[in-house]
Amino acid sequence: MRRLKKGVAGFLTGVCCMAMMSMTAFAGTDTTPAGEYGLLKGELSGNRSEVVSIASVTQNPDNAYLIVKLDAKNKLGKTLFATSKQSSRGIVKYIFHWQNLTSDCCSVFGTQGVQGGRTNPAKAVYTYTALD
Repeated sequence: MRRLKKGVAGFLTGVCCMAMMSMTAFAGTDTTPAGEYGLLKGELSGNRSEVVSIASVTQNPDNAYLIVKLDAKNKLGKTLFATSKQSSRGIVKYIFHWQNLTSDCCSVFGTQGVQGGRTNPAKAVYTYTALD
């Protein structure tokens, strides 16, 4: 019986460690090198009346789009609303305002990225904000 308990405890510890290692880290601001675009930066902040998401690159040499994807979730993690927007081509900073979220929204998960260029690959960063 003692061996079984130790075996189960070891198995569960291993599963938890694997789950934690495979999770994506989220923050209010994230950056990543993006080749010829320079540095890709994503920012996400706000409250229930307005969430602001910013995607930016240092430069945009091949006329790419900046994108913003947002998911508003309740306290159980269920997606309540989602939206996706893209900028016009060639800009280096895109600001998106998402307004009037409902009172049951507790958090917003964001993806900010650059895509659609002629020669450079797409890149993305992942952000998160808890709502007041």
